Order: sequence, then C-alpha cells, then structure tokens
Amino acid sequence: WMPGKSTVPLDEYRAAWREAVRVFGHNQVSTYLLVGLGEDPDELVEGAKELIDMGVYPFVVPFRPPAGTLATDVDHVPAPEPREVGHVTRQVATALRVAGMVGADQAAGCAACGACSALSCEGA
Repeated sequence: WMPGKSTVPLDEYRAAWREAVRVFGHNQVSTYLLVGLGEDPDELVEGAKELIDMGVYPFVVPFRPPAGTLATDVDHVPAPEPREVGHVTRQVATALRVAGMVGADQAAGCAACGACSALSCEGA
C-alpha cells in the first residue's frame, strides 16, 4: 500500500524500470498489472507492450478485493469479469512470446513462479 502513489508521474516509474533492467537485465524485472480497477483493457495491453519493449515482464493478475475492505464495503468494487481478464492475459501473453520473454526465465520474483497469473498457461 502506497498512499499518494497516483501522484508519482509515470515517467518516474519508467525511469525506475529502465534502471532496474540496466542493473538486473532484460526479462529479469517484473511489475504487476492489475486487471479490474476500471481501466480500459486495450490501454492496459498497450501499457504492457510498452513495458515489454523496455524488457520488463508485465505480470497480469485480476484485482480481487477481499470482503471487509474499503474496496468492497465503501467503493463496491467487484472482481473483474473473467472474459476481460482472459482477453488481457491472452493479448499480453502473445506480446511476451513475440518478444521471447517467459516468466519461468526470471531468476526470482512472482513472474518466475507464475502461480498467481494465467500467463504461464498461455506460454508466457
């Protein structure tokens, strides 16, 4: 949880990802892409492609707010539609395969395990 996260300019994130790739290498840096926070699915896929071009593995997972949290009790945020998650996952997996990036090739982190995302089921 990071209060004020939305106030950090996207260019600062891009700079951090580029530096991380410089230090750790291509396909050795990952970041979560949460599906279901109200974003346009096609914009999410385009953002994932930008990350892939930088050498960052976008780890696609659905946002599933637990009961009893502000997301469910105050904002009434539902889990995303499975069809939407599937669409984003397939599109990102295709882009990852084209780039030759596979989560299992990462030395550490969530993408190396892959258990929380369906990307590995799509060959990425």
